[in-house]
Amino acid sequence: MGEKIQVKVEASNRHVHLSRHDADVLFGEGYEFGVHKELSQPGQFSAQDRITLVCEDRKIENVRVLGPFRDESQVEISRTDAFNLKLNVPLKHSGDLEGSPGITLVGPKGRVKLDRGVIISHRHLHASEDEAGRLGLKHGDLVNLRVPSIKEIIFNNVMVRVSSDYKLAFHIDFDDANACFFEEGILAELV
Repeated sequence: MGEKIQVKVEASNRHVHLSRHDADVLFGEGYEFGVHKELSQPGQFSAQDRITLVCEDRKIENVRVLGPFRDESQVEISRTDAFNLKLNVPLKHSGDLEGSPGITLVGPKGRVKLDRGVIISHRHLHASEDEAGRLGLKHGDLVNLRVPSIKEIIFNNVMVRVSSDYKLAFHIDFDDANACFFEEGILAELV
C-alpha cells in the first residue's frame, strides 16, 4: 500500500478580485491596496481594504479585497451568501465568468455595477508543476480528498490546477468548511 499523500486545507471566505479600473472607481485613482496578510499562493494577498456587495435591497458588507489586480473583477461567494442575496450564482472555476450574474460593488469613493462576475468557486487543488509531477497529477485532473474530522467528509471531483505560480493546497469555501468542521492546520488525504 502506498504512502498517504496529505495536503493542507484552506478555507476561503467571500472575497473580491478587482481590476485596476474598478479599484480606481471604488477607492480613488491610482489607489494601492494595503496588505493585510500574505496568502499561501505566491504573490497573492488579502488586502486591508473591504467593500460592500449590493443586490437590489440586499447587501453583504465588509467583503475582503484580494490582490493583486486582475484583468476583470470577480466576486467569489458561498451558496449561503447567494441565497441571502437572492442571486442565482453558478458553480464555476476562478476566471470563468461566462454566464455569471452581475452585482454592484460599493467602496469608499464610488460604486461599480458589474454585468457579470459573481461565482461560487469550485473546490480545487493548487499544485506547482513539480508537485503535480511528483503526485502523478496534471492540470484538469479530478481527484478525491478525505478531510478527517469529527464530521469526516470525502470531497469528490476536486479540480487539479497546476501552475509554476502555485503551491500545494486544497481550497474550499466556508460552506464546505462548516460541513467538515474545518479547523486551521487540518490536512486532507488524497484518496
